[in-house]
Amino acid sequence: MDRKDLLERDVTVSDPDGPHGLNDLTIGGVRYLIVGVSSSHLAGLAEGKVRGRHALAEWRTGTEPWAASYDLDALFDPIWNPRTLCGREWVEMESGDGPPFGVGGGGVYAPSCKNCLRIVSRDLGGVAPDERIPLVVGLVVTEVLSEAATVITGVPGQQLEALRAAIRRRFRSIGVSCRTYPIGGDLHVVSEQVWDNLPPERKSEMDAQAAAAIADAIQGQPAVRRGIAWDTWGVV
Repeated sequence: MDRKDLLERDVTVSDPDGPHGLNDLTIGGVRYLIVGVSSSHLAGLAEGKVRGRHALAEWRTGTEPWAASYDLDALFDPIWNPRTLCGREWVEMESGDGPPFGVGGGGVYAPSCKNCLRIVSRDLGGVAPDERIPLVVGLVVTEVLSEAATVITGVPGQQLEALRAAIRRRFRSIGVSCRTYPIGGDLHVVSEQVWDNLPPERKSEMDAQAAAAIADAIQGQPAVRRGIAWDTWGVV
């Protein structure tokens, strides 16, 4: 298996109009469910004497408005470990391509928990950094130096730590401080140092843009997704 395929959807739905299934991943041949606590984690299959649980919260009945869009047999199948890889009790599966289970939810396609990612990375010791990382890092530096922040969307879980390390090394080499933090399947990069050095008029302009985006979201207007898409910059 090619290293770019180590993180992939475990279930492929051939009918695009069919019900949504589990938001699960296969990483290095092992199946995981993307689940929520205070952030997004990974839970494996229940094994041995561990009593499995289903993907939804215990109070779910399957009569909620979103239920018609899902394969409820799959969601109520009690096959999952009740604890995440990092040892926490989880609430329920994160929604992926299907409708959210709660108010304000959105699709999550990769874990954001650093400990879960480290555990998976340890088990995948032989996975090499993707060839596109230097290119993506260059794009990140350009955007952060201009805007003080950017986001890389759709980063595969097994490449997240390698990308974060490469970004931090590049910024250290040019004497600029930055922070990186994952949210869902996105990696956010911010530099307070760059923000502090921006001209006041540029800060005001950016604040106005942010306020306008929030107002559009409140009014239900379609949002323009900004940032750097991982898949766009594949090396050929």
